[in-house]
Amino acid sequence: MHSNNILLNLRNKINKIDESILHLLSKRKEIVIQIAKIKILHNLPIKDKNRERELLNTLITFGKTYNISKNYICNIFKMIIQDSILTQTNIKDKLNKKKYDI
Repeated sequence: MHSNNILLNLRNKINKIDESILHLLSKRKEIVIQIAKIKILHNLPIKDKNRERELLNTLITFGKTYNISKNYICNIFKMIIQDSILTQTNIKDKLNKKKYDI
């Protein structure tokens, strides 16, 4: 019975961390939207391969201090980056649609 309490306590800690991750992803998305507006205003490309590569390299280096594998970091952040690109593309598409709607 004692091990069940320990397990439940540990799972609750994971749940709190997961909630924090979701909160941070939400804050990140808010910034992505701001970036999209600036890119659109200045006619900059949505996708920036150099920025993506630099970001992944920085995160991989940083992840080493936490003993997090390169593959794990790349898998997670490639999904996050892809979502950012999709979000920005959707904003651009909506603005373009409004521009040409009569």
